[in-house]
Amino acid sequence: ELQSTIDRRAALEARRDQIAVDSKLVTRGIALTSPARLPSGDGREETRAGLIGVVAAAFAALAIAYSVAIRRRSFTNRAEPEIIIEAPIISEVPRFGDEGINTSLPVQDMPQTRTAESFRFAAAAIDIQSAASGARSLVVVSGNARDGKTTILANAAMAAAREGNRVLVIDADFGSQNLSQLLVGNIPPATGVTEVVETGADLRRAMVTVPIADGAALSLLSRGHRPVIAANFFRSAATRVFFEGIRDEFDLVLIDTPPLLHVAYTSIISRYADGALLVVNHGGAVSELEEVVDRLDFIGTKPIGYVYNRSPLRSDQTEIEGSLKDILGGGPTSGAAPTSGEPKKGRFQRRKKEKVEKAG
Repeated sequence: ELQSTIDRRAALEARRDQIAVDSKLVTRGIALTSPARLPSGDGREETRAGLIGVVAAAFAALAIAYSVAIRRRSFTNRAEPEIIIEAPIISEVPRFGDEGINTSLPVQDMPQTRTAESFRFAAAAIDIQSAASGARSLVVVSGNARDGKTTILANAAMAAAREGNRVLVIDADFGSQNLSQLLVGNIPPATGVTEVVETGADLRRAMVTVPIADGAALSLLSRGHRPVIAANFFRSAATRVFFEGIRDEFDLVLIDTPPLLHVAYTSIISRYADGALLVVNHGGAVSELEEVVDRLDFIGTKPIGYVYNRSPLRSDQTEIEGSLKDILGGGPTSGAAPTSGEPKKGRFQRRKKEKVEKAG
């Protein structure tokens, strides 16, 4: 019986200790619920609060819609991109279909069209900008793959070459080589920039001469066949030295690249150029051009201007159509045009002559 009493006492003490522990763990003085209250007043405060909430939600929706609209803004006028780029328009190129143009090279195949004249205008403007800024190597850039950048480059290069300038175009879009296909067909040249840079191949033998008209021609330097990783190739010191030296051999070097916003190594190539020529499509997104300009600013490559591409053909662009024969040397004043098949003297030849005269 004594043992039974001792056991009950021990059990009671254990229970006491457990109650003490539980009392420490249980929260005290905080009500997780509140008693319900009957509504007071006539309900106008609740109505006013509800209206304020609706108005606030409407303003938030408008703000979101405005933000989306800003992101979707598009260009409708050739002068609009200048505000973003802070560089002048180089030329406005009409939609090819507005003149029934069925070729990608109207400067060569349909030279008496207004579209071809717009590329000659671009070549003249590039010449002026290059002379003023000293930029003789230009990277031609756009945001997307279907902006017509390669077509712009090829025609502007042909127009510049027809003016007697020594022009080199470099197909640095290793993934597509669209420029090479456009100028020389589907059979790529056997030697290109990869062989020149990595194996010391002769530049003159690697370049392909592309004839245009009237004895004029331009030079094309393609990718070549040497297997390389594009990003590593363009990042190398040897490639940088090549691009820095090539500008001294020509009046104008135009570099075709992949879309700036899609392929990383385009940024590397852009650093090697003296300046950038931007291609902006009519109807293109404003936000996309802003991103392109920001990227160029980060790289440190300054735009010299932009080509406003695929704009609707305006009536005033056709008003001087009858004088295009004179512009091309086929009109009444064609007697003054060169007849020997020799191209006109460009800036490179003029500079060379000036150097010889100074040396003498």
